[in-house]
Parts: sequence; C-alpha cells; structure tokens
Amino acid sequence: MSKCLSFPILWKYLWKEFIKIFALSFFSFIAIILVFKLHDIAKFATLGVSFLEVIVFSLYQIPCIFPLALPLSCLFATLFLFHELSSSYEITALRSSGLSLLHITAPLMLIGALLCLLTTFIAFEIAPTSRLRSKEMLDKIKFNPLFLFSKNNRIKLKNYYIEMSNSDTGKEIKDLLFFAKNSTGQLYALTAKKVCLKNQELQAYNLGIITAFASNIRNNFNHLYIENQKKFCAPAFECIAFLLKEPSSLPNEYLSTKTLLAKTMLEKSVKKKSSRKAKFEVMRRLSLSCFSFTFIIMGMSFGLHVGRMPSYKKSFFCFCLTASTFCCFLIGKSFQKNPIISAYFYFIPHLAILIFSFLLQRKLNLGLER
Repeated sequence: MSKCLSFPILWKYLWKEFIKIFALSFFSFIAIILVFKLHDIAKFATLGVSFLEVIVFSLYQIPCIFPLALPLSCLFATLFLFHELSSSYEITALRSSGLSLLHITAPLMLIGALLCLLTTFIAFEIAPTSRLRSKEMLDKIKFNPLFLFSKNNRIKLKNYYIEMSNSDTGKEIKDLLFFAKNSTGQLYALTAKKVCLKNQELQAYNLGIITAFASNIRNNFNHLYIENQKKFCAPAFECIAFLLKEPSSLPNEYLSTKTLLAKTMLEKSVKKKSSRKAKFEVMRRLSLSCFSFTFIIMGMSFGLHVGRMPSYKKSFFCFCLTASTFCCFLIGKSFQKNPIISAYFYFIPHLAILIFSFLLQRKLNLGLER
C-alpha cells in the first residue's frame, strides 16, 4: 500500500526537478545557438528594413533551433538530475524500498516520449514553415530591382557591370551606370540620374540608352543607337525577370511534410533524383526527432553511479558518444543521392546509444543489488 502511494509522488518529484533543469538548459541552448544566427540577422538588418521586421525575422529563426536545442537540453537535464540523485544516495534509498531502476526511470522515459512527439511535430511542420517564412522575407527584399543594384546585394549578377555614386537600399539610387551584353554579344549601356521604386513600378529619370548593333556590311563599324528619355517606367517584376534567371524550385528543407510527400508523388515518375532527395529529407527529420528520447535514455544511464564520486570515464564516454552522434548526422547529410547509406548514419547512432545505455543500466543494477 505504501509503495502504491509513494509511486505518484516519485513521478511528481522527478518531473519537477527535471523541468527546472530542462527549462534552464533549453533557454541557455536557445541563446547560445541563436548567437550563431546573429550573422544572418545582422545582414538582414542592414538591408533597410524596419525594426519590427528584424524582430519577426529573428523569431522565425527560433523554431529552426528547437530540434537541436531540445535533445541537448534533455541530455543535460537527465544527466545532471540522476547524477545528483546518485550522489545524495536517493537512488539507493529508492532501490532499498523495493523499486527497480525501470520504475525509477519510467517518469523520465514518458517525458522523453512526449518530447520526441513534440520534436517530430516541430521538425516536420513548424521548422520548415518558419524557414520558408524567413526566406520569403529575405526574397521580398532581395528581389527588389534596386536592391539587386546595391552593394549589399548577396545575389551575384553575371555578365553585368553596375556602378552608382550613392544608394538608399530598396528605395532610391542615383547616378546609375549599367553595362551588359545583348543576345548577339554586343555591349549596351544605360545611365540614369535617379531610379526609384513606387507601387511596384520602377521609375528612372534622365535615362540614357546606348545600344550597339552589328553591321551587315563586312569590315564596317557597328551601328550605335542612342536614346534619351526624361522619365521611364516599367513593372518591377519585368526588371527582376530580366536580371535574374528563372528561380529554381524550393529545396526540400523548406517544405512541410504534406507538401514534401505530394511533391514526391508528382516527381516520382519523372525525376528519380527528386524522389530520392525527398526520402532523404524525411529520414533526416525523423532521425532529428528521435534525439530527444535517445538522449534522455543516455543521460539517465550515464548519470547513474554508485557512491558519491562519479566515474570521469563515463562522462568522457558520454561526451564522445554525443559528439560522434552529431558527426554521423552531419555525414548522413552528405549522402543525399543515396538514402540507404544516409539512413545508416542517421539511425545507427540511436541504436548504439540504446545498446550502450541498456548495458550500463544492467551493470549498475547488478552493482546496486549487491
């Protein structure tokens, strides 16, 4: 009867202690990983956007961090929690009361399963959507014709030479000098005193156009066509289509699971490579989702010890196992053309963690029984 009454109390105690450490670890890892994203956020902030747009763009980066921050927080929280339980002899007391290691670790395993489902939903749906939204915000600025001319532009315009005296990114440019080649390989030039964008319409003032045409007469000079206009107007999307090639399809990492599966069914009969890349992306997300559960199992197993002094070999082995797991995950990303090989690198580390954790818990269980 006493065992039955103490069982839910144990669950509440372990959950409470785990959530406190997990929350602190989770927000710490979010802040640390977000620091590595500051380079992209800073570049976005220099594109002439408002402060609110910078905040929204930064918030879109956070869901992409969740699938990595959640497993690391689970590992750190369980490792620290069971280390403290073992050092204070609470594990020994619980074992003396008749509870097995399975009963003690069951509450954390349940949390691991729930966090695994949460990570799955984030990795399959929320992270691709937020990644797509941040890309749309960036493309909205990058595909502004005036931004393509500016020095802050990260898109490489081939076969064009552009010069200007000053620029207000995305709003107005002055003293534009533009050189390019036409379809016959002849050079043409364009000059404008001022170019601005109003209501998705590109407006150029004091425009000058110099175009060269090849002469049909042998050993003759090329003909030049010179035109001056006080004001010139054109739709912005036509200028973008002229400057850029046709944009390629979205990478699979930006697609939700439903869209990814629909794309796979449509391209399966036409492009086998696209179908393989879609399968590769599904396996990558699935492997990322399993980290929360496997890392909780590993944290519990390597956090448990007999006596007050933990084994530093176990801590070092836990660090090496975690590092090798992420290394295998990165190596698996390089085998996009072969989903079978990538599946080995994605899922074998999970299997290895479960095997090592089971053997370690069995060894500790025998030590506690003695």
